[in-house]
Amino acid sequence: LYLLPLLLTMLIIPLSIIGIDKPIGDVIGELREVSQETEEIPRWSYLFTQFRVIVTYIRLLFLPINQNLDYDYTVYHSFFNPEVFLSFLFLLLIFGLGIYLFYSKRYKLYATRLTAFGIFWFFITLSVESSIIPIRDVIFEHRMYLPSIGLFFAILTFTFLLAEKLKSRWQKVNRAVVVTLAIVIAVLSITTYARNIIWHDWVSLWEDVVRKSPQKARGYNNLGVAFKNNALIDKAIEYFQISLGLNPGYAIAHYNLGVAYQDRGWLSKAADHYQVALSLKPDYAEVYSNLGAVCDAKGLTDKAIEYYQMALNLKPGYAEAYNNLGFSYMHKGMTDKAIEHYQAALKFKPDFAEAYNNLGYAYFYKGLTEKAIEYYQVALSLKPDYAEVYSNLGAVYDAKGLTDKAIEHCQTALSLEPDCAEAYNNLGASYMHKGMTDKAIDSYRKALDIKADYADAHFNLGLVYLAGGTFNLAGKEFETVLQINPNYPKARQFLDYISSQNKHHPSR
Repeated sequence: LYLLPLLLTMLIIPLSIIGIDKPIGDVIGELREVSQETEEIPRWSYLFTQFRVIVTYIRLLFLPINQNLDYDYTVYHSFFNPEVFLSFLFLLLIFGLGIYLFYSKRYKLYATRLTAFGIFWFFITLSVESSIIPIRDVIFEHRMYLPSIGLFFAILTFTFLLAEKLKSRWQKVNRAVVVTLAIVIAVLSITTYARNIIWHDWVSLWEDVVRKSPQKARGYNNLGVAFKNNALIDKAIEYFQISLGLNPGYAIAHYNLGVAYQDRGWLSKAADHYQVALSLKPDYAEVYSNLGAVCDAKGLTDKAIEYYQMALNLKPGYAEAYNNLGFSYMHKGMTDKAIEHYQAALKFKPDFAEAYNNLGYAYFYKGLTEKAIEYYQVALSLKPDYAEVYSNLGAVYDAKGLTDKAIEHCQTALSLEPDCAEAYNNLGASYMHKGMTDKAIDSYRKALDIKADYADAHFNLGLVYLAGGTFNLAGKEFETVLQINPNYPKARQFLDYISSQNKHHPSR
């Protein structure tokens, strides 16, 4: 029965998985990704390295300095390497102590058995990832969570066992043990607090990794991701490039660099890196989805749909691909099919704010403004700082004649995302409806300063000039629209109208 608390720790892994806010399939997939076997490290080399790794784990329990989320650890290929051989002898000594205590009858049976059990627990729970089966990463500090419980039991039990033996010679031994343990706990608490400061955000964490593992590509890649998530795209690009300089065959870094270039609007450079990523990892569903987005942005809608379908063939429950596919169908004017795919995305990812936003847009396009507002509100409940949704709500309220409310929502969008060209465009439309022509022109120009190839803003600016009788300026805007999108509705019609008016009124 005295072993029952220790045995209950076996529930830690399944219960922690249940508590994770992700589908169980995703969790298992992630665990498999980082813990799968690898052929890059020979089995015996992996085992020899693990002797050193386990000693590192033990050292970290007593002296937690130079901790690292992603070690660049030396792989050893010879058992007779002095570091490997001495580590093996050290571990053999600990294991031998466990055997000795298990069979010893010189001390209290429950104490020796519990100490022995703690030692065996340590080695048995570590054996899954520290054995002859090579795993991609030879060391991860989190692998010690469960084994350390056994070692702590063993150390504490053995400490009090020794104290009991010394009590006859030194009456204050128990007090000394308690004081010593209190000091150890205090010191370890301070080091834990110091380590948690590094963990307080992803940038500081991965900066710590690249300082300690400067030749490992993954740290630079993940630091790039951290910067990208903080909207520091140029900084992200810099670190993705460093990562690829260290490992040109790193598919994930090519993908991430492609995403960063795509965010910058550098579509050709993004596509180049996506293609390299696919050459390295042909089953990379996320790359196919992003290639589809690149094609969509270039107006190659059919090609985009083809890429999205490839992504879904590789990853059938890929919500982002369904969402992107819906976006392409919207571009083709197939609104009902777009709605179908947005709903499919939400089936696989119910908290997908972007899909709710796109559903709102699709229903607005169908003229169902109340339903559009409903979905936009759901998107905001999931992502309260979603600037694009505020901008889209502005467009809906403008269509309903609630111009002041429309302006308010567009301004909220711009307070959240000052470079939101769509919000400036929608704001311009609302100002135009209020007869505030100068403010409308200013808003459209700001939209174009941010996004020079924004066809809708050029078209709307053309309409303002046309309404003011400035036909030459209006004509230039409509011509620009057709250069960006030769199939843009009504742009050709207005150009023809301006041409006919100029024939009758050349001064215009």
